[in-house]
Amino acid sequence: MTADYYAILGVVPKSEDVVIRAAYVALMRRYHPDANSSPAAAERAKAITHAYAVLGDPERRFDYDRRRRNGDDAYDSLDVDEAAPRGWLGKLPLERIAMLAAVLMLLLLPLYLIRYPLTVQEPPSLARADDIRRTAVRTADPAATCVSRSAQDLVRQALIRRAGQLHRGNRGAFAQLAEDSFVRIDSAAAATLDQESGTVSCTAQVTLLAPPGTQLGGKRSSLTAQIRYSLKPIDARQPAKVRLANADPMARQLATLARLPRLADLERPPPTGQVAIAVPARLPPAVAPAAPMVRPTPLAAAASRALRPPAIASPKAQPRVEEIDEAPISASFNCKFAKGRGETSVCGNRNLATVDRQLAVLYGQSWGLADAAKRAELLKTRQRFITRRDGCRSEACTLNLYLGRMREVTDIMAQRPDPR
Repeated sequence: MTADYYAILGVVPKSEDVVIRAAYVALMRRYHPDANSSPAAAERAKAITHAYAVLGDPERRFDYDRRRRNGDDAYDSLDVDEAAPRGWLGKLPLERIAMLAAVLMLLLLPLYLIRYPLTVQEPPSLARADDIRRTAVRTADPAATCVSRSAQDLVRQALIRRAGQLHRGNRGAFAQLAEDSFVRIDSAAAATLDQESGTVSCTAQVTLLAPPGTQLGGKRSSLTAQIRYSLKPIDARQPAKVRLANADPMARQLATLARLPRLADLERPPPTGQVAIAVPARLPPAVAPAAPMVRPTPLAAAASRALRPPAIASPKAQPRVEEIDEAPISASFNCKFAKGRGETSVCGNRNLATVDRQLAVLYGQSWGLADAAKRAELLKTRQRFITRRDGCRSEACTLNLYLGRMREVTDIMAQRPDPR
């Protein structure tokens, strides 16, 4: 028969939760094992806890009252530490719940397959190269591809390679010298994309800046020409390729690249046995008008010998070296008002002054073509460049910083404007 939990707690069935809670606390203070160590008290404490576990839970109390009215003995086998499941699911066996879940999954599976169909695709490594190329170039912008950083590097390498073929001297030394040249492509005048082959055909204004400490034919430091070139698509299997159409005139001018003479080389005396300026071996005799011979008197001859300075042995004749007046160092700013370590080092080095003028030309052209956002970026990065330049303590550090600044300005101009 079902235990009377109300009688165990000493309350009536209509008692409120507060009354049941107070009765439970009072009984546990009396029969808790810490307060009463007798075996009977332990059994009574267990029954009290069992009764409060049912009556203290509204749902379990409601179920208990219903079963108590119907005379059900279901609560006799309940343990105090066992939590009875709540809600309508708690009244179902676990096997039936698992069966309902399986049926629900089977019903939802067709809907999932309709929304997300299963497709078996060929692995990318086994797909055809043509499909990969077409997929890659459909989303590419031909104009952006023509002026991208990779395209500029490809054009520069192709120009150096063609100029090396036209160079008449040491091609290895020329290639090493021209490797530090810089190519800039501001915008493409025409750009088309072949959907079948993926080739991008470009026509753009290409500017090549000579490396610091070098000059081209005609004492120029830069070349500008409109060149047509085509770019092959880039994928994981084949490297990028470029083909130049009308770049031979620019390559011929690049083939004249040479180092500037250093001041130390100009002041160094020539080797022994050589002269700096060729002098004729025999000079033609000087023809002077004949003058009447006058015999000097003995007194005049003696006075002349007395006034004649003593002969001093002249040192060995040194070969004459032609003095070359070198132009003063000229930077993009007035060196008379140079301030800071960076400007002082530029005004004291001809190579740094040359690359400083090249950067000024690039910056001025970029500023004229830039919009408001790009001008703000140019100003922000300019102050950072000046700070880093003042921190350099060697020519190599300053030179690398200038070359990096040129690439930075070019990358800023190559950025596409924000549609917002």
